[in-house]
Parts: sequence; C-alpha cells; structure tokens
Amino acid sequence: MRTVLQHCQIEYDPQHAGILLGLDAKEYGLGSQHAQIPEGVFAAKSDIHVTLLGSRVGRSLRPGLVASIAEQAARRCWQVLLGKDFWLLTNPHPGPGKTVASIIRMVEVPGLVEFIEAVNRQYKLGLPIPPTHITLYLQGGGPGIGLDTDAHCQALRQRKLASIDLPGRISPQHHV
Repeated sequence: MRTVLQHCQIEYDPQHAGILLGLDAKEYGLGSQHAQIPEGVFAAKSDIHVTLLGSRVGRSLRPGLVASIAEQAARRCWQVLLGKDFWLLTNPHPGPGKTVASIIRMVEVPGLVEFIEAVNRQYKLGLPIPPTHITLYLQGGGPGIGLDTDAHCQALRQRKLASIDLPGRISPQHHV
C-alpha cells in the first residue's frame, strides 16, 4: 500500500499566477525540523504543495484564463500518492534571496495528465505536464526552485537520497 494524502485544496493567487494543490505540512510530518546531508543543512518548508500549473507558465497566460483553470481544478477531487524517490536538486542560477538547493519527494497525482490535456483542448493551449513532486526542504531563501517540466527537473537532479537520511515521518515506514 502507498500513503495517500487526501487533505488537499486548490490554491490560486493571481500575483503568483500558479495553481497549487495545497497539503498539510503537519500531517506530512514537517514542522521546524531541518535536514542535514553532506551538502549542508536544509530548512523544512512550512507550506507544502504539488504544483498543477507553475507560476512561470501561469504568467504567460491571461490572468482570467488562469483563474478559470483554477476554478476547474477546484471542482475536481484530487489525491496525492507518495512516491519512494527523494532527490537533491540544485539551482544553477540562484541569485540573491533565491533557493540554492532543495530536497523533493516524487509523488503521483491521478488524473493530472487528463486534466491538463482537457484544459489544453478546451483553450487550445500547450501547457506542459508538471513534474509531480513535493518540495520538503530548502537551502537558501525563496519559495523553491520552480520546476516546469520533467526535463527541467531531471536537469537539476544532483543525486537520489535515501529517506533514512531525512528526519520526521518521511521514513520508509511512512509509505508502507
């Protein structure tokens, strides 16, 4: 069996321009914990989510269109299936106040591909399918690196992490 997170809600902020599937960090076992790996100390994110439509992609669309897509997403029932893969990602161009590196956990979101394909057909768009993951820990400032495509995610991967390297309830026992 895999752990399923069902306490999800759609989050849309016109300033951010992205559409997020919000998750409860406390339910997930994150709080004020830090993760320390050979690459350094990482702070736990206080707000965790799965990105359905990234802000870079959202900013390329009309604001009213992103709001309509968010409304459609809010009418659906979403689930997040926790994967077993944890990755260390590095930002090749962090800049001041930006995320230098992050630790993510891959997840599955049933129905996301079909949802994006339906939106693409309805609005004659070419929205990418985002890499489904949860950013757990950050190094440096900012909200995260921002991943638009699987290829982008793969390009930033430094190494796979063992879940036992990380604190909290994200150990193998958490996803039986």
